[in-house]
Amino acid sequence: MNTFDLFSHSAFAEIAESSHLAKARNAAAQSQRFINEAKRVYPKILDIGDLHINQNNLVFNIMFDNIWTDMSMRKMIHEASNRISRADTLLVNILAGMKAKLQECEADRDKTNEVVKQLMAKHFSTRITMVKNIIGPPPPYSS
Repeated sequence: MNTFDLFSHSAFAEIAESSHLAKARNAAAQSQRFINEAKRVYPKILDIGDLHINQNNLVFNIMFDNIWTDMSMRKMIHEASNRISRADTLLVNILAGMKAKLQECEADRDKTNEVVKQLMAKHFSTRITMVKNIIGPPPPYSS
């Protein structure tokens, strides 16, 4: 939309551009909240940088629509897009690392579960042996 706005000088393009930026800003803010919540649960998550998306004043952009304001907006959009792309790459790497750690934990859990089952069986058979020894036939009487 910003490329169209460079050549059209249309107020509609300015409004559409501003609307898309507002949606992107809200989505970035929500993403930042989710990341902050994840950091509270798992503090070792790497910092992914600032996800804030700048937005110019819509009235200013419509009133003073020229190539310089359009180029400034285009620059802000590209900077925000680059920040979001870097954050996306970092999050994909973090997710891959967490999935690998999860698989390790699940394998360790399964191994520990098997050990616990073996110990439970051994414990149960030992208890049975103890009860049999206690209940076993009484010793013979001698007169």
